[in-house]
Amino acid sequence: MKLNKTVLLIGLGNMGAALAGTLLDAGYETWVWNRTKEKAGTLLEKGARWSEDVWAAVGYVDYVVMCLSNYANCAELLSKCSDLDNKALIQLSTGTAGDASSFENLVEQKRGRYLDGAILAYPSNIGDPRCSILVAGNSLAWKECEALILALGGKSQYLGEEVGAPSHLDHALIAPSLIMQMAVIQGMHMAKKAGVDLEYYSKMISGLPISLKADQERHTRAIIDGDFSQVQASIRTWKEALDRILEEGKGSNFNTELLSGIGEILRNGEDQGVGEEDLAALVKTMG
Repeated sequence: MKLNKTVLLIGLGNMGAALAGTLLDAGYETWVWNRTKEKAGTLLEKGARWSEDVWAAVGYVDYVVMCLSNYANCAELLSKCSDLDNKALIQLSTGTAGDASSFENLVEQKRGRYLDGAILAYPSNIGDPRCSILVAGNSLAWKECEALILALGGKSQYLGEEVGAPSHLDHALIAPSLIMQMAVIQGMHMAKKAGVDLEYYSKMISGLPISLKADQERHTRAIIDGDFSQVQASIRTWKEALDRILEEGKGSNFNTELLSGIGEILRNGEDQGVGEEDLAALVKTMG
């Protein structure tokens, strides 16, 4: 079923193409533009319309979505737009809070209404009811674009008018995700160097999420409440355990770069007087 709404999607990398395909599936009349038209082939076959000049279609659409590799490329393209004619522009490129603030100013100079978004998903997850896009910016633009954004990610949320909020929250989520993945890779590396059966080790670490979830809940609660009195294992205890691993690493010749960085944080915690507190108390030494 066709919606009486049209969108111009700028940028057809893996994520941009996924966004455009999802909008087409959701019934939006979708104009697309990319520096190389070849990337639009499949989308054009699905019914997308090609905008020969990047801003040629802006007068015909209700919304503009940008998804390029960085904000600098977006700014370069936007400089060629004479007027956004009060259209909502949704920025879904990857950047920082500072990028979002600067780009908001550019959009407003072009008489547009700005929303900045951070996609918490891989391209293959776009359109899934569980997919989340964090969005902030012009509140009227959010009301107008809410249905479109929810079509892209069913768990998307509006965070208010501060356009830097999605980037800040996205980065705060990326950090633990990356660290947890790197921790698994580090463990596999150590097990392999030690000649441990990797299939057996893999089965053992598959059971870790249950205990890690309890630790996560305890640590986040302690930080929120500012109460670090419930000590399961002190920072000193963790440091001593890690020191043993690092000492073994010298003889076993496995890579300890990731663990050495964590060791520095633990040592700094001890130096700042929180060594007998729970691991969550390290947050007090991070500035």
